[in-house]
Amino acid sequence: MSVPVLKPAREELVPFPNPSPDVVRIQGTWPTNARYVLVDALGVDVRSGSLLASSIELTGLDVGMYTVCIKDVVGKTLGTVRLVKE
Repeated sequence: MSVPVLKPAREELVPFPNPSPDVVRIQGTWPTNARYVLVDALGVDVRSGSLLASSIELTGLDVGMYTVCIKDVVGKTLGTVRLVKE
């Protein structure tokens, strides 16, 4: 008899390097048409785009903490992760 391998319901999203001065990559799994929204500490959307390259440009943003929201094509949030811009 074999024991089934259970996969977690949601893979963890990992930003690296974190903190980062310019570009951060997001490690994880999402649909090919997924998008990201970068939200600052005040809750303001400061940047958004496609996650096709799995990287987010931070150049030009103020130093501080940000939340990355990964969303599907209809806008449903698939996951969030925090990162620090240095």
